[in-house]
Amino acid sequence: MDKSRHNINTHLDSDMEREQDEMLYQAWQTFEHTGDERHEAELAGIKKRVDAFIDDYEQKRAHSVSRWLIWGKIAAVVMPLLMIGMAAVVVMSLHGSNDEAQPLCVVTAAKERATVILPDGTDVCLNSNTELKYAPGFMNDSIRSVSLVGEAFFNVAKDAERPFVISLDDVVVRVLGTSFNIKSLPDASGMQIALVEGEVKLISPGAQVILSPGNIASYNSSSRTFEIESRGCHQATGWLRHEKTYINVAADSLIKMIEHDYEVALSAEAKDSIDDAFTGTLPDDNLEETLSILSEIYDFDMKSATLKFKPQQKGR
Repeated sequence: MDKSRHNINTHLDSDMEREQDEMLYQAWQTFEHTGDERHEAELAGIKKRVDAFIDDYEQKRAHSVSRWLIWGKIAAVVMPLLMIGMAAVVVMSLHGSNDEAQPLCVVTAAKERATVILPDGTDVCLNSNTELKYAPGFMNDSIRSVSLVGEAFFNVAKDAERPFVISLDDVVVRVLGTSFNIKSLPDASGMQIALVEGEVKLISPGAQVILSPGNIASYNSSSRTFEIESRGCHQATGWLRHEKTYINVAADSLIKMIEHDYEVALSAEAKDSIDDAFTGTLPDDNLEETLSILSEIYDFDMKSATLKFKPQQKGR
Protein backbone atom coordinates (compact mmCIF):
# COMPACT_ATOMS: atom_id res chain seq x y z
CA MET A 1 0.00 0.00 0.00
CA ASP A 2 2.70 2.50 0.96
CA LYS A 3 4.73 1.58 -2.09
CA SER A 4 1.82 2.03 -4.45
CA ARG A 5 0.81 5.34 -2.84
CA HIS A 6 4.39 6.53 -3.16
CA ASN A 7 4.45 5.64 -6.85
CA ILE A 8 1.18 7.47 -7.51
CA ASN A 9 2.18 10.56 -5.52
CA THR A 10 5.51 10.67 -7.25
CA HIS A 11 3.92 10.70 -10.68
CA LEU A 12 1.20 13.17 -9.71
CA ASP A 13 3.70 15.71 -8.37
CA SER A 14 5.85 15.67 -11.51
CA ASP A 15 5.38 17.26 -14.97
CA MET A 16 3.90 14.33 -16.74
CA GLU A 17 4.29 13.36 -20.38
CA ARG A 18 2.79 10.42 -22.15
CA GLU A 19 5.34 7.93 -20.73
CA GLN A 20 4.66 9.11 -17.16
CA ASP A 21 0.92 8.64 -17.65
CA GLU A 22 1.52 5.04 -18.63
CA MET A 23 3.62 4.50 -15.48
CA LEU A 24 0.86 5.99 -13.31
CA TYR A 25 -1.69 3.73 -14.94
CA GLN A 26 0.48 0.68 -14.23
CA ALA A 27 0.94 1.75 -10.56
CA TRP A 28 -2.77 2.18 -10.10
CA GLN A 29 -3.48 -1.26 -11.66
CA THR A 30 -1.01 -2.99 -9.29
CA PHE A 31 -2.54 -1.34 -6.21
CA GLU A 32 -4.09 -4.01 -3.94
CA HIS A 33 -7.05 -2.96 -1.84
CA THR A 34 -7.13 -4.87 1.47
CA GLY A 35 -10.54 -3.64 2.56
CA ASP A 36 -9.07 -1.83 5.51
CA GLU A 37 -11.42 1.08 6.37
CA ARG A 38 -8.50 3.08 7.77
CA HIS A 39 -7.26 3.64 4.28
CA GLU A 40 -10.63 4.48 2.72
CA ALA A 41 -10.11 8.24 3.20
CA GLU A 42 -6.62 8.05 1.70
CA LEU A 43 -7.94 6.03 -1.24
CA ALA A 44 -10.63 8.58 -1.89
CA GLY A 45 -8.04 11.37 -1.81
CA ILE A 46 -5.75 9.49 -4.18
CA LYS A 47 -8.64 8.81 -6.60
CA LYS A 48 -9.60 12.47 -6.54
CA ARG A 49 -6.05 13.52 -7.39
CA VAL A 50 -5.82 10.88 -10.13
CA ASP A 51 -9.13 12.05 -11.67
CA ALA A 52 -7.96 15.66 -11.50
CA PHE A 53 -4.70 14.72 -13.18
CA ILE A 54 -6.53 12.84 -15.94
CA ASP A 55 -8.89 15.77 -16.54
CA ASP A 56 -5.98 18.22 -16.64
CA TYR A 57 -4.00 15.96 -18.99
CA GLU A 58 -6.94 15.54 -21.34
CA GLN A 59 -7.51 19.30 -21.42
CA LYS A 60 -3.85 19.92 -22.24
CA ARG A 61 -3.94 17.25 -24.89
CA ALA A 62 -7.14 18.63 -26.39
CA HIS A 63 -5.63 22.12 -26.40
CA SER A 64 -2.50 20.80 -28.09
CA VAL A 65 -4.53 18.95 -30.73
CA SER A 66 -6.75 22.00 -31.28
CA ARG A 67 -3.71 24.20 -31.66
CA TRP A 68 -2.26 21.90 -34.30
CA LEU A 69 -5.62 21.73 -36.06
CA ILE A 70 -5.77 25.53 -36.15
CA TRP A 71 -2.26 25.78 -37.55
CA GLY A 72 -3.15 23.00 -39.98
CA LYS A 73 -6.15 24.96 -41.21
CA ILE A 74 -4.06 28.12 -41.51
CA ALA A 75 -1.43 26.21 -43.46
CA ALA A 76 -4.14 24.74 -45.69
CA VAL A 77 -5.21 28.29 -46.62
CA VAL A 78 -1.82 29.98 -46.70
CA MET A 79 0.19 27.35 -48.56
CA PRO A 80 -1.91 27.39 -51.75
CA LEU A 81 -1.70 31.19 -51.74
CA LEU A 82 2.05 31.00 -51.33
CA MET A 83 2.26 28.45 -54.12
CA ILE A 84 0.07 30.64 -56.38
CA GLY A 85 2.23 33.65 -55.55
CA MET A 86 5.41 31.74 -56.35
CA ALA A 87 3.89 30.47 -59.59
CA ALA A 88 2.83 33.99 -60.53
CA VAL A 89 6.34 35.27 -59.93
CA VAL A 90 7.75 32.50 -62.12
CA VAL A 91 5.20 33.14 -64.88
CA MET A 92 5.79 36.91 -64.75
CA SER A 93 9.52 36.32 -64.86
CA LEU A 94 9.25 34.02 -67.85
CA HIS A 95 6.76 36.33 -69.53
CA GLY A 96 9.03 39.29 -68.98
CA SER A 97 11.96 37.46 -70.51
CA ASN A 98 9.84 36.57 -73.53
CA ASP A 99 8.74 40.20 -73.91
CA GLU A 100 12.37 41.23 -74.04
CA ALA A 101 13.08 38.75 -76.83
CA GLN A 102 9.98 39.36 -78.95
CA PRO A 103 9.61 42.53 -81.06
CA LEU A 104 6.72 44.94 -80.68
CA CYS A 105 4.34 44.75 -83.62
CA VAL A 106 1.68 47.04 -85.09
CA VAL A 107 -0.63 45.55 -87.74
CA THR A 108 -3.40 47.12 -89.81
CA ALA A 109 -6.20 45.14 -91.45
CA ALA A 110 -7.80 45.68 -94.87
CA LYS A 111 -9.22 49.20 -95.27
CA GLU A 112 -7.64 50.19 -91.95
CA ARG A 113 -4.93 52.79 -91.30
CA ALA A 114 -2.98 53.70 -88.20
CA THR A 115 -0.47 56.26 -86.99
CA VAL A 116 2.36 55.17 -84.69
CA ILE A 117 4.75 57.37 -82.71
CA LEU A 118 7.95 55.44 -82.04
CA PRO A 119 9.91 55.95 -78.77
CA ASP A 120 12.37 58.32 -80.51
CA GLY A 121 9.54 60.57 -81.78
CA THR A 122 9.48 59.16 -85.32
CA ASP A 123 6.01 59.42 -86.86
CA VAL A 124 4.85 56.44 -88.95
CA CYS A 125 1.55 56.34 -90.84
CA LEU A 126 0.59 52.77 -91.81
CA ASN A 127 -1.58 51.99 -94.82
CA SER A 128 -3.94 48.98 -94.83
CA ASN A 129 -2.57 45.42 -94.64
CA THR A 130 0.73 46.62 -93.16
CA GLU A 131 2.96 45.29 -90.38
CA LEU A 132 5.59 47.30 -88.51
CA LYS A 133 7.97 45.70 -86.00
CA TYR A 134 10.63 47.09 -83.67
CA ALA A 135 12.56 45.77 -80.69
CA PRO A 136 11.68 46.66 -77.07
CA GLY A 137 15.25 47.99 -76.73
CA PHE A 138 14.72 50.34 -79.66
CA MET A 139 16.09 53.36 -77.75
CA ASN A 140 19.04 51.50 -76.22
CA ASP A 141 20.67 50.26 -79.43
CA SER A 142 23.31 52.05 -81.50
CA ILE A 143 20.89 52.07 -84.45
CA ARG A 144 17.13 52.56 -84.49
CA SER A 145 15.98 49.44 -86.31
CA VAL A 146 12.48 48.53 -87.59
CA SER A 147 11.07 46.14 -90.19
CA LEU A 148 8.14 46.75 -92.53
CA VAL A 149 5.81 44.70 -94.71
CA GLY A 150 3.17 46.70 -96.59
CA GLU A 151 3.13 50.46 -97.06
CA ALA A 152 3.95 53.32 -94.69
CA PHE A 153 5.02 56.94 -94.65
CA PHE A 154 7.92 57.76 -92.31
CA ASN A 155 8.76 61.12 -90.80
CA VAL A 156 11.98 60.14 -89.03
CA ALA A 157 13.18 62.08 -85.98
CA LYS A 158 16.73 63.39 -86.39
CA ASP A 159 19.46 61.72 -84.34
CA ALA A 160 22.98 62.02 -85.75
CA GLU A 161 24.37 59.49 -83.27
CA ARG A 162 21.93 56.71 -84.14
CA PRO A 163 20.91 56.09 -87.76
CA PHE A 164 17.37 54.92 -88.52
CA VAL A 165 17.33 51.59 -90.39
CA ILE A 166 14.35 49.89 -92.06
CA SER A 167 14.54 46.25 -93.14
CA LEU A 168 12.52 45.37 -96.28
CA ASP A 169 13.12 41.72 -97.12
CA ASP A 170 16.60 41.91 -98.74
CA VAL A 171 16.71 45.73 -98.92
CA VAL A 172 17.86 48.04 -96.12
CA VAL A 173 16.92 51.73 -95.95
CA ARG A 174 19.33 53.81 -93.87
CA VAL A 175 18.48 57.41 -92.86
CA LEU A 176 19.22 60.04 -90.21
CA GLY A 177 16.22 62.33 -90.34
CA THR A 178 13.89 62.58 -93.32
CA SER A 179 10.42 61.94 -94.80
CA PHE A 180 9.65 59.22 -97.32
CA ASN A 181 7.06 56.68 -98.41
CA ILE A 182 7.81 52.95 -98.61
CA LYS A 183 5.78 50.27 -100.30
CA SER A 184 7.03 46.72 -99.84
CA LEU A 185 5.02 43.59 -100.55
CA PRO A 186 5.89 40.29 -98.79
CA ASP A 187 7.52 38.82 -101.93
CA ALA A 188 9.53 42.01 -102.57
CA SER A 189 7.72 42.59 -105.91
CA GLY A 190 6.63 46.16 -106.47
CA MET A 191 8.97 47.52 -103.79
CA GLN A 192 9.12 51.30 -104.05
CA ILE A 193 10.74 54.07 -101.99
CA ALA A 194 9.67 57.68 -102.64
CA LEU A 195 11.76 60.36 -100.93
CA VAL A 196 9.93 63.56 -99.99
CA GLU A 197 12.59 65.28 -97.90
CA GLY A 198 16.17 64.65 -96.75
CA GLU A 199 18.37 61.82 -97.95
CA VAL A 200 18.23 58.04 -97.76
CA LYS A 201 20.66 55.27 -98.65
CA LEU A 202 19.31 52.04 -100.12
CA ILE A 203 21.37 48.89 -99.69
CA SER A 204 20.76 45.53 -101.35
CA PRO A 205 23.04 42.51 -101.92
CA GLY A 206 23.66 43.75 -105.45
CA ALA A 207 23.66 47.56 -105.27
CA GLN A 208 23.73 50.71 -103.15
CA VAL A 209 22.08 54.00 -104.13
CA ILE A 210 21.43 57.37 -102.50
CA LEU A 211 18.10 59.11 -103.14
CA SER A 212 17.47 62.85 -103.37
CA PRO A 213 14.11 64.56 -102.70
CA GLY A 214 11.58 63.82 -105.45
CA ASN A 215 13.30 60.58 -106.44
CA ILE A 216 11.45 57.28 -106.56
CA ALA A 217 13.40 54.03 -106.41
CA SER A 218 11.86 50.78 -107.63
CA TYR A 219 13.60 47.55 -106.69
CA ASN A 220 13.97 44.54 -108.97
CA SER A 221 14.25 41.45 -106.75
CA SER A 222 15.52 39.27 -109.62
CA SER A 223 18.49 41.43 -110.60
CA ARG A 224 18.78 43.00 -107.14
CA THR A 225 19.09 46.43 -108.68
CA PHE A 226 17.29 49.78 -108.34
CA GLU A 227 15.62 51.92 -111.01
CA ILE A 228 15.57 55.63 -110.11
CA GLU A 229 12.95 58.08 -111.43
CA SER A 230 12.66 61.80 -110.79
CA ARG A 231 8.92 62.38 -111.14
CA GLY A 232 7.95 63.65 -107.71
CA CYS A 233 6.16 61.85 -104.87
CA HIS A 234 2.60 63.12 -105.34
CA GLN A 235 1.33 59.87 -106.79
CA ALA A 236 3.20 57.65 -104.31
CA THR A 237 1.80 59.53 -101.30
CA GLY A 238 -1.75 59.83 -102.63
CA TRP A 239 -3.07 57.29 -100.14
CA LEU A 240 -2.28 59.73 -97.33
CA ARG A 241 -4.82 62.10 -98.92
CA HIS A 242 -7.30 59.25 -99.49
CA GLU A 243 -6.83 59.38 -103.25
CA LYS A 244 -5.37 57.20 -105.97
CA THR A 245 -3.68 58.49 -109.14
CA TYR A 246 -3.92 56.59 -112.42
CA ILE A 247 -1.61 57.37 -115.35
CA ASN A 248 -2.71 56.10 -118.76
CA VAL A 249 -4.38 53.03 -117.28
CA ALA A 250 -6.16 50.78 -119.79
CA ALA A 251 -9.94 50.49 -119.49
CA ASP A 252 -9.86 46.80 -118.52
CA SER A 253 -7.17 47.45 -115.89
CA LEU A 254 -9.12 50.39 -114.46
CA ILE A 255 -12.27 48.26 -114.10
CA LYS A 256 -10.32 45.49 -112.38
CA MET A 257 -8.67 47.97 -109.97
CA ILE A 258 -12.01 49.50 -108.99
CA GLU A 259 -13.66 46.09 -108.50
CA HIS A 260 -10.69 44.88 -106.45
CA ASP A 261 -10.39 47.99 -104.28
CA TYR A 262 -14.11 48.17 -103.47
CA GLU A 263 -14.91 44.44 -103.66
CA VAL A 264 -17.73 44.95 -106.15
CA ALA A 265 -18.61 43.80 -109.66
CA LEU A 266 -19.54 46.57 -112.08
CA SER A 267 -22.57 46.03 -114.29
CA ALA A 268 -22.23 45.28 -118.00
CA GLU A 269 -23.53 48.76 -118.80
CA ALA A 270 -20.72 50.44 -116.84
CA LYS A 271 -18.02 48.16 -118.24
CA ASP A 272 -19.16 48.77 -121.83
CA SER A 273 -19.03 52.53 -121.27
CA ILE A 274 -15.49 52.53 -119.85
CA ASP A 275 -13.72 51.92 -123.17
CA ASP A 276 -10.65 54.18 -123.10
CA ALA A 277 -7.45 54.60 -121.05
CA PHE A 278 -7.73 56.75 -117.94
CA THR A 279 -5.40 59.35 -116.46
CA GLY A 280 -6.47 61.16 -113.35
CA THR A 281 -7.08 60.98 -109.60
CA LEU A 282 -9.96 59.17 -107.89
CA PRO A 283 -10.87 58.77 -104.20
CA ASP A 284 -9.63 55.47 -102.78
CA ASP A 285 -12.34 55.08 -100.14
CA ASN A 286 -15.55 56.45 -101.67
CA LEU A 287 -17.21 54.25 -104.30
CA GLU A 288 -20.12 56.60 -104.97
CA GLU A 289 -17.84 59.54 -105.69
CA THR A 290 -15.58 57.37 -107.85
CA LEU A 291 -18.50 56.23 -110.03
CA SER A 292 -19.85 59.77 -110.20
CA ILE A 293 -16.54 61.01 -111.68
CA LEU A 294 -16.26 58.10 -114.11
CA SER A 295 -19.89 58.47 -115.25
CA GLU A 296 -19.19 62.07 -116.24
CA ILE A 297 -16.00 61.13 -118.10
CA TYR A 298 -17.35 58.05 -119.91
CA ASP A 299 -20.95 59.25 -120.22
CA PHE A 300 -22.95 56.48 -118.60
CA ASP A 301 -25.95 56.66 -116.27
CA MET A 302 -24.69 55.92 -112.79
CA LYS A 303 -28.14 54.80 -111.60
CA SER A 304 -28.55 52.27 -114.39
CA ALA A 305 -25.03 50.95 -113.90
CA THR A 306 -26.11 48.44 -111.28
CA LEU A 307 -23.43 47.17 -108.90
CA LYS A 308 -23.19 43.64 -107.69
CA PHE A 309 -21.19 43.15 -104.53
CA LYS A 310 -18.74 40.27 -104.57
CA PRO A 311 -18.97 37.78 -101.68
CA GLN A 312 -15.90 37.99 -99.50
CA GLN A 313 -13.46 35.12 -99.88
CA LYS A 314 -12.81 32.85 -96.93
CA GLY A 315 -9.89 33.85 -94.72
CA ARG A 316 -10.06 37.54 -95.68
